[in-house]
Amino acid sequence: MGEKKRTGKKPWVGIVALVLALAMIVSLFFTGLMGLGGIPGADEQNGEQITTVDELYREAENLENHIEEYGPNPTILRRLASVYFELDFYAAMEDPDVPEDEEEEDYMQKAGRAAEEALEMDPDNPENYVLIYEIYRGMGKEDQAAEKAEEAEELLRELLEEDPADNLNRFYYSIILELHREDIEAAKEQMEKILETEPEGTPLYEEAAHRQQQLRSHLEQDVDEPELDLDEGLDQDIEMEME
Repeated sequence: MGEKKRTGKKPWVGIVALVLALAMIVSLFFTGLMGLGGIPGADEQNGEQITTVDELYREAENLENHIEEYGPNPTILRRLASVYFELDFYAAMEDPDVPEDEEEEDYMQKAGRAAEEALEMDPDNPENYVLIYEIYRGMGKEDQAAEKAEEAEELLRELLEEDPADNLNRFYYSIILELHREDIEAAKEQMEKILETEPEGTPLYEEAAHRQQQLRSHLEQDVDEPELDLDEGLDQDIEMEME
């Protein structure tokens, strides 16, 4: 497989965390939407989904087989995109457990193709825009990512105006505000609104609480970080030279 372009450690950490969070929330809807007993190939242990490299690779195979047998649907395609995204992350970290792709195709390319197909099939679902935004960022396609983020923001504003109580859409809106707009305060406010109305103990509540705390810590860190006084530093350099 050819060498892949990477976008740096910090963006990858943030994007993968979001993919995991989205996958956890979306998995709640799989049983009802698919009517097939949940995510194909997904195993559980002590109530938590296993996310080892081996499980991810096996799940990708099962999802591909499901699509081949029953045809694609947006829910399956979104999950497949997330799984390939995670596999690409582990491959980037040179994890020895990641199998070689026999087709010589980049895992991220597969993720992008699945996400694009999901968006084409379900263009009114903001989750598709957020997912493909994350994938494009991971591929280094910043212009395409920004375009999808703008589309997602416009759609989410409309949806939240129609239904302010839709906390899942508000969660996605917060993500766009945080990563695309880089407006940490506004993103935190959206998470706080979720916590005000979402029943405690739900996965969405727990994830919103976790991200709200992360955003708060980010803001506090920015406040505590002292500003560099360039004039003072220059004066000190001059004094040292005079001595």
